[in-house]
Amino acid sequence: MFIFPKKEENLSTEERNLLKEKRELLEFILNDDSFYQYLLLTLVVIILNEICFASENNPEINLNILEYLISNFGINFISCIPAIYDKRLSFGPFQLTDLVVGKNTAEKIYPITTINLCLSDKFEDYKLPNNLAEFRNQDHYQGVIFLCIYYLCKYIKNLDETKIKELKDLTKQTAHIREEFYKKLSLMFCSCHHNGEAQIKKFIEDRLELDKDEYLERSIKNFEIVEQNLRKKVKELINKIMKEIKEEMKSFE
Repeated sequence: MFIFPKKEENLSTEERNLLKEKRELLEFILNDDSFYQYLLLTLVVIILNEICFASENNPEINLNILEYLISNFGINFISCIPAIYDKRLSFGPFQLTDLVVGKNTAEKIYPITTINLCLSDKFEDYKLPNNLAEFRNQDHYQGVIFLCIYYLCKYIKNLDETKIKELKDLTKQTAHIREEFYKKLSLMFCSCHHNGEAQIKKFIEDRLELDKDEYLERSIKNFEIVEQNLRKKVKELINKIMKEIKEEMKSFE
């Protein structure tokens, strides 16, 4: 994968061991059901941040707006919402732009495209277009999952030996304790979604909440209401979105 050196024979024994630890940590997180649940919550929070942010003081209103849009108009509607203030091509539930998908070059690396390139031929059907204008409705959701995986990989790549040991110890803890870490990861994903991968360094240095900006404040408030409604509205919303995506995919078969 792109976070690991291609020529490991040039590494020292210590570097190889650290690389092995990073691989194991990444594999554990990506296979942890608790992480998957927080990844789904992250998708909902980003949608609230991008197209349903009507109230800063009462974030439940934002969730009610999303519930109303999905229930009455479906994902086709929210997948076509264009940006009002963005100077770049930007539309859909996550307001993706051409900054995250395109043709990789020596000068420019695109996160979604990079994850695409990591997929083997066995997962050819999961690869996304390299042009945002060609995205189908379901591609927006998969694209943001690819983005989060990209940010997670970059995060793990930049961890030192001490931090890796801390997180490896965390993987041995209960799901409840791990969820606290996954929530922080989710907030990092939200922050990177708006401000780019430079936010990863702040997260590693535990400066993310110290250097709060307006978007992170919004994410924290929306996350609180999403967590509170985890067993009610959010679960219903996710089920409705997934059902529509599955139905749409059938039409392409």
